[in-house]
Amino acid sequence: MASNNLLGNKTVYNRYFGDFRGVDFSSDHTQVNDARLSYLVNMYRDYRSGQGKALETIPGFRRRVNLPYHDTVHGIHSMEFGGAVHVLIHAGKRLYRWHNYPLSLNVEMRTTVILAEPVEMESGIYTYYVKLPDESHKIMRVLTAPGEDITYSVQGFDNESHIMIISRSDLAEGDALTVGYLEGEMREENVLFDNMQERRSVSFAFNNRLYLLSGKHYLVYDGTSIHNTVEEAYIPTTYINIIPEGENADIGTEYEQRNMLTPLFRHTFIADGAARDFYLNEKELEAIAEVKVYGEVMSEGYTVDLAQGKVSFEEAPPKPQDVTSGAYPEFYAGVEIVAQKKLTAVSGVTQERENIYELISECTIATVFDNRVFFSGNPAYPNHIFYCGRNQTGYADPTYFGVLNYMQDGVGTSPVTGMIPVADTLMVLKSDTSQDGSVYFHTPYETGIDLQPKIYPSTQGLSGIGCLGQCVSFLDDPIFISRLGVEAVGQLSVRYERAVEHRSSLIDAKLLQANLHAASLEEWGGYLLVLVDGCIYMADSRQKYLHEIGVSQYEWYYLENIGVYDGQYPEYRYASQMWEALEGKTVSWCEICQSGASNCTCSDNYGWIDIPLTLADSVYNDGLDVSEDLRGSDANAPLEDGTPSADVYYEAVEVLVDEMPYSVPVYYRVHRVNDNRGEFIRYDALLCAETGAQIGGTFRSAVVLKNLQDNVFFGTESGVICSFNFDQRSRSGDISNTCYNFDGRTIFCGCATKMDNCGIPGLTKSTVKKSTVIKTRSEISSSAKIKVRTNRKAYEQISRINNTRFSFDYVDFSDIAFTVGDQSLFAIREKEKKWVEKQYFIYSDEYLKPFALFYISYRYQIAGRYKE
Repeated sequence: MASNNLLGNKTVYNRYFGDFRGVDFSSDHTQVNDARLSYLVNMYRDYRSGQGKALETIPGFRRRVNLPYHDTVHGIHSMEFGGAVHVLIHAGKRLYRWHNYPLSLNVEMRTTVILAEPVEMESGIYTYYVKLPDESHKIMRVLTAPGEDITYSVQGFDNESHIMIISRSDLAEGDALTVGYLEGEMREENVLFDNMQERRSVSFAFNNRLYLLSGKHYLVYDGTSIHNTVEEAYIPTTYINIIPEGENADIGTEYEQRNMLTPLFRHTFIADGAARDFYLNEKELEAIAEVKVYGEVMSEGYTVDLAQGKVSFEEAPPKPQDVTSGAYPEFYAGVEIVAQKKLTAVSGVTQERENIYELISECTIATVFDNRVFFSGNPAYPNHIFYCGRNQTGYADPTYFGVLNYMQDGVGTSPVTGMIPVADTLMVLKSDTSQDGSVYFHTPYETGIDLQPKIYPSTQGLSGIGCLGQCVSFLDDPIFISRLGVEAVGQLSVRYERAVEHRSSLIDAKLLQANLHAASLEEWGGYLLVLVDGCIYMADSRQKYLHEIGVSQYEWYYLENIGVYDGQYPEYRYASQMWEALEGKTVSWCEICQSGASNCTCSDNYGWIDIPLTLADSVYNDGLDVSEDLRGSDANAPLEDGTPSADVYYEAVEVLVDEMPYSVPVYYRVHRVNDNRGEFIRYDALLCAETGAQIGGTFRSAVVLKNLQDNVFFGTESGVICSFNFDQRSRSGDISNTCYNFDGRTIFCGCATKMDNCGIPGLTKSTVKKSTVIKTRSEISSSAKIKVRTNRKAYEQISRINNTRFSFDYVDFSDIAFTVGDQSLFAIREKEKKWVEKQYFIYSDEYLKPFALFYISYRYQIAGRYKE
């Protein structure tokens, strides 16, 4: 947009970047669409915010569970029982019950407690009783208390879940103590099962129970206990109305298939009042499990011949019309016999197995379609899909897999890797193959045969890219992960045929560098979340576009550093200024063990010396023979292995404020000063400040996602469960700035506009002074930094904006602009000249300082032709 204005009668042009649609990692920064970002990290569009649809920092996440053995989390499973959500966690070989969900488990929390009136035990020793918020809480340690010389010990609980703090110091009734505590502890009964397969597990809810598969066992959880489905598998009635003897002797009618999950089966017979020998239609039995006559279980009065498959009664069961009880009128057949004989092979399945139920229990893929359960993923049967049958009540039974209830997609070795129900079709996805199709479609077909009343023939197959393992129906869009990125099985307009369509062109340049075989998919809030290698790619269902290849694709956002750090520790920075009351104060240092006095391990204090506190404004570097101003920089930055590069010590220092003595906490790092020849000169105690953030440690990536009650949870490779802070919204829809941290760590977030040549790459431009304007959303505590680069120079920071909205809920008077509105406009002092291309980078790298961006705009004039 151009206008003739008062600036020397030169034409002034305006550029605007806003209403951002996502990130484009696929193009050169000059080729990105104006509404997209050429770079973006840890930002997204929050459609639930009460302040508009800005591009904003992702809310952080917090620890919820620390598992005791630190095993990789393979699955998070949930179901509601009796109005309460039960959460099961599969980590390593164990399956745990998160017994106090939604409270945290094995995670230390903080709270402030007020001391009650003390009870004097003996002279100078007092006991204070403190009631914690919940009876499941357990005190861990006292973190802060009035008076730094306080000593204490935690004695434990009494019958009313109090803790006792014993002190010889000057604690008093009404004093506030900050204590660390556990909301819940892992109990022995939390381990439900300890022989899981160490691989990703799947689950599904059916008939008010939760079923789980891990490739080794097929388990069922009823809200109280868990057990193998083999223990309660449906016993099929394989033959009915068998007539045992006489001229009308008959083997009966084949009624139900044998069940692959159990060696038990049932036959029913019509009694005639004379026959005593009842032959089953199978011989070489292992056992007779149960015998009933007109519904009554018989414990005696018969003998068994297992080899012949025969049950002989001492007295012949009477004819039905001769039964006078009437208690069991439904048992017209009269006699029921449950026998046991192990299945060793299934017709059409080539490999014989000692335990045929492993056909089902070793499956790794499960879905519910047509009110039945479908399994696949057994590595020994890569092309097979098994589905459950219906029991005598007419309902599908996930413990009943008939020996005929299976189908085979393809004949090669390429395995089935996923199944997605879509409307009246079951889509079966396979890995890359040169022999078979990569996608098969199954629709139900009624046979009219009691033995197998419904089958699911393959109606069509697609060739093309295969599925690596993860798939999901994302708001009716069948999504799967391939070696080329995110794919979907789309429906063409011509004759409603289907085709594989690409969905991730904008992020493929980064996504394809990841281990896509380990991807985890989940839907949340209209976003498709793709977790891989500790990063989450977010596809926005509300923002689609038609790609130049002619298919619909998603706009994407990108998160990284999704996981936790083992061994992280508090960050300290060199103080920028010295509090007047601390001037001239000293701290103690032990020359023998080279540590602060509070950390001294020596037997006495004869090696202690006093070191004056000083600022790090002129720290001598003997290697370079220069002095450096280190104020504001990290005092204990991590080394490559995640451990701190230096120790920061703590000491309580007595100061006078308004002539009143106070004990204040002081953090410092001791710096050994040598001359340029390496000769010791002195020690400096460099004053430090605690930032509140955590740094260092070893990164443990998130590996599995789960949407629990409309919040995003993830499990890590170190046995930690975290949840995002989407559940911490106020009534206005906002999330407190205190939630913007990744497990206590600073969230680095930012975005970059396109490298803008304004559509005229052959001309140089100059930015009109004071014309750059940025509109952000005000937060309780917020800031952002702005960098700019051109084709002539690298990124340079040109401004730091403070868009903090004033609130007494969070008062930091050193960084408050006293803005009271929800949105802020900032004029940025920028004066770039004679550039061809220009790009802005807006970011935040400060603890608990999120930001939200609406737009950035600037004006420019033509400077001349590009001559270089």
